[in-house]
Amino acid sequence: MPDMATHYAFSLLLSSRFMKLRHALLFAFVGILPDLDVIFRVHRSLTHSLMISAVPFLLMYGVVKCTKLNRSLDSLVLLGLALYEIHVLMDLLIAPTPIMWPLINTSLTLSIEVYAMLYTQGVELTPRLALVNTPCDFSQRDLLGGTLLSTTGVIVTIIVISLLLAEYSLKRAPR
Repeated sequence: MPDMATHYAFSLLLSSRFMKLRHALLFAFVGILPDLDVIFRVHRSLTHSLMISAVPFLLMYGVVKCTKLNRSLDSLVLLGLALYEIHVLMDLLIAPTPIMWPLINTSLTLSIEVYAMLYTQGVELTPRLALVNTPCDFSQRDLLGGTLLSTTGVIVTIIVISLLLAEYSLKRAPR
């Protein structure tokens, strides 16, 4: 279940593949931008639409390309778009998310389950995939349903940061 810590850790891991760790620590916050909708007491709203969220990034990309600014900026814009959209797709796995709004006034949840049973004759795998749709609901709420921190999120974050620090230490170690 992706909570804020998991979204940040995943964004940090991905960002660190394209920039120095100290820059990635800041840039990874792009991966939690979709959850800014909680400021308005609405979670998984317009900020979780792939259609709506792509617009500002594509505009930024167009400006960078047309003005012939630093070549690395267009890569940063595309990385930012990827981090943002990955957040939205991760949320699709846990709760209704309006990924196609305004084209479709439906929030989707993708349910993926795999059951594996071990028998003396072998292994039986039973996959289950379901796409559940519910009407979009952008009403304000007191309980937003977004997890800030979970045990899984803490574990994932500790593992990612430990791996990145180990990688950083190995790069800095004298040879």
